[in-house]
Amino acid sequence: RLVPHVYIPEPSVMEDILKTVEVTGAIEHIPQLWSHMICFEHFSRENLLNMLVKIMIQNKPDPNNQLQKTLTEQFGNIAWDIWAKIEEKNEFRSKPIVWSGKLLSDIVRLLCTVEEFDKASVVINKLATDQQKILGEPEFVAMEQFVQLSSATKQPSKTIQCLQY
Repeated sequence: RLVPHVYIPEPSVMEDILKTVEVTGAIEHIPQLWSHMICFEHFSRENLLNMLVKIMIQNKPDPNNQLQKTLTEQFGNIAWDIWAKIEEKNEFRSKPIVWSGKLLSDIVRLLCTVEEFDKASVVINKLATDQQKILGEPEFVAMEQFVQLSSATKQPSKTIQCLQY
């Protein structure tokens, strides 16, 4: 019995696609690209995740553009999905993927943008409790956004936790 050959793109192809999206500003393709990254298991490649998250942070969706109307919320969902996929995968790996402070802070920024306080709190908690396991420091702007959101949602204990970190 013959099995048809399935083409699985190399990570370098996905990197080229993401660079094209970044240059052209065609951010409406990000949800589809994230879906492809999951299908082809590129979500554990740090360089691709960093590029994807960078594009989502640097390119604010235009609510007047029909193709970008729901992107802000989708970007928040993608950020949480990145978090969940890596954490889930780390549970079963003998050598877990090491988080970077930059990637975690970018996830916090995207979650704060869509006011997902509870999810952002989970990531902040990871930063606070696993400091020795995280490469580099989170960006100040992410911490600032989290403090603003925790103040707005009247969560002083989370504000204090973030400030202590």
